[in-house]
Amino acid sequence: MKQIGFTIVELITTVAIILIITAVTWSMLYRSIPHNQLAGASQEIVSALKDAQSSAVKSQNKFLVRFDINNKKYFVFEIVNNVEQSRGETALPNKVLFSAVNLTDNQVIFNSTGVPDYPGSLRLTNSLSEIKTIQINSSGLIYIE
Repeated sequence: MKQIGFTIVELITTVAIILIITAVTWSMLYRSIPHNQLAGASQEIVSALKDAQSSAVKSQNKFLVRFDINNKKYFVFEIVNNVEQSRGETALPNKVLFSAVNLTDNQVIFNSTGVPDYPGSLRLTNSLSEIKTIQINSSGLIYIE
């Protein structure tokens, strides 16, 4: 007579394999989330800076991007007749923060030719102590190191 089913050894082996795969996957996922948040936040800031820069050229008005280190936010303003008009604000993801902002008054102003008032850099970090640095040079080139 043929019996159908699994032995206890087969069942325990299968459960152990599933647990090992789950542990490895969870570990990889745990490390990738902060990494991806840092990369995404860096790209979003570069995009906001480049958008402000091109908007300054198109509108012939100055555009300002201000960084609020304590509240983990940045703001974009158009300056019309010396009055700042808000064009939006963005918060950093939970596990990402500004570790250093080397900009005059924590802001950069792009003039009508797209050149910043002063060059500088921003440094972002995440919960894994990974770092991304955003550079803004005197000619207006914006890039991530």
